[in-house]
Amino acid sequence: MKRRKKVKIIIFTVLGILLCPLIIVLFLEWCFGQYFIIQEFIACSNLNNYETKEVVIEKVVYYGDSRIVFKLPELDKVMPLESYFEVTGESVDVLIENGFKEKVSKGTVIECVYLPNYLGSGYVRPIIGLAVDGEELLDFYQGYCYLMLDYGKQLMLSRFFIII
Repeated sequence: MKRRKKVKIIIFTVLGILLCPLIIVLFLEWCFGQYFIIQEFIACSNLNNYETKEVVIEKVVYYGDSRIVFKLPELDKVMPLESYFEVTGESVDVLIENGFKEKVSKGTVIECVYLPNYLGSGYVRPIIGLAVDGEELLDFYQGYCYLMLDYGKQLMLSRFFIII
């Protein structure tokens, strides 16, 4: 009987020693994730951070109806590996409704409003306004509003998970 009790104590001690660091790491990961979401929100919310430029599309990738990624190497001469830009959320719906798939492909010249400096390297940067041949497919202010709504949803979801 005493032997079983000792084994249980040893098992719970080992589990406690293994689980405590895991819980601490998960909590710290959540905190840093929150920090980056807030930093992204701050960078994206300032309208003065955006630039407009005409560029040639090198590649377009569709991720269902929720995300479109562009490779625009002209916007990133310094670091060509980081020349990816995206449109997400409801902005994708607006683009598709306005004939984006028919009007845009590799080699198409677009005028886009984008965020050039976005939290350093490795981030796919947002496009919030887009026009082809002078025809506006995504209005700057509409794209901006949808981007802010996306960040609001991310922040609300992350708060929801900490409550659970």
